[in-house]
Amino acid sequence: MEYLNLKEVVYDNITFDIKQNVKTIFTTNDICQNTNTNKKLIEFYNTSINTNDVKVFFLFETEYHNAFSHWVFENAVFLPYFKYFPKNVFVLVNKNEYRTYKKLFFNLFNIPENNLYYVDNTIDQPLDYKLIPQNNICIICRNLRMNTQIRNNMFSNIFTNLVNNFYNEIHQNHNFDYTKKIKHLFFPRNKKENYKPNDRPVNYMNVSKFLKGNEHVTYNTEDTIDIKDQIQLLLSAENVYLEGGSSYFVNGLFCKDSKLYIYGNVTNSSERNLKTYNLLQLIKDAIVNNNNDITYVG
Repeated sequence: MEYLNLKEVVYDNITFDIKQNVKTIFTTNDICQNTNTNKKLIEFYNTSINTNDVKVFFLFETEYHNAFSHWVFENAVFLPYFKYFPKNVFVLVNKNEYRTYKKLFFNLFNIPENNLYYVDNTIDQPLDYKLIPQNNICIICRNLRMNTQIRNNMFSNIFTNLVNNFYNEIHQNHNFDYTKKIKHLFFPRNKKENYKPNDRPVNYMNVSKFLKGNEHVTYNTEDTIDIKDQIQLLLSAENVYLEGGSSYFVNGLFCKDSKLYIYGNVTNSSERNLKTYNLLQLIKDAIVNNNNDITYVG
């Protein structure tokens, strides 16, 4: 039993906590903002584990798993580390509310279906997981919140390393073509499985002015069956038009050597939010470092 007597493990300078018989677990904003370790608040089962029938779970999600960019940058950035675990480790997945994008990214990182373990997380308060199956050993991520301020360089470096490793792992493991074959690529706002508190109507007036008279490709991300195809499309476009929320941050990260036009009444609010939520600034830095130019068109 590889993790039985360990308190933590470190892979590529990222630390994961090891706990036994975890019942319920949650992360508070206070923990993420005010400590270096970002350890979780945990409730345990009042029993000892039976090593003959123990399950090992990888706990990588937070309560905002049903919001696309939160799940990608707070949770999915840890998926590249699954390759370091033994084959019997289960990725613990919250199944309510169901989100199609989770399976897309599991496939992207070659995580088999039989390594996924879904739990019912119907809750009346924010938490990461509740009622995890008993007799467990849990590998627990020290998640970071994307909409919190940076408190120190360690905080910043950990998040930057997670994002960069996430990007590099995707590009190293898949054979993408970086040739620019599309002049203008337009992504309308996704209308499927949006996080309800953040859902909003979008004004397409300004982006329509940019596209008027230009031959362009319109792609609806809700039709994506294989996320590799969506990434390839973004890499093939010279000019990419993205809505200024999750679409900008996630799809923008996949772009390289492109001009990004961010629409949806975000001209003023975006830069203001970046000053308030510095982790978003780190995501923007990663997008710019891929030789992308960003213009807000409102």
